[in-house]
Amino acid sequence: MEKKDLVKKIPLFSSLTDDDIDKTAECLKEEVFDKGEYIFMEGDPAEWLYIVKSGEVRIMKHSASGKDIILDLSSPCEIFGGVAVFDRKPYPASAQAMEPQTTVLKLPRNWLSALVDKYPAIASLILARASSLVLP
Repeated sequence: MEKKDLVKKIPLFSSLTDDDIDKTAECLKEEVFDKGEYIFMEGDPAEWLYIVKSGEVRIMKHSASGKDIILDLSSPCEIFGGVAVFDRKPYPASAQAMEPQTTVLKLPRNWLSALVDKYPAIASLILARASSLVLP
């Protein structure tokens, strides 16, 4: 699937003009992870909003007792990591690839900020997505 087609399928970007969809697709960087590989760790600087292109991603938090608490599973066309990017805070949890050849697209913080300035509803959608997660 082409980046542009994927962007069109994501509810977060539903209000974008065709021109902004094209620009957003151009900003996306593709990265492939093996099963079990971390995409980012809790506490890492939040520089990217992620979109799952293929595979599945587990969002988890490491507890004081050493156990992993699964907060969410993200499938193709779903976003993750957005609130931390939006809030300019470190990622509050870790993200791990759950399938071989899990492919994600990364949208840089500066472009996400530009989109939020132009389309304020994007911020509400990111926060709504995050409020569905239960942090321990």
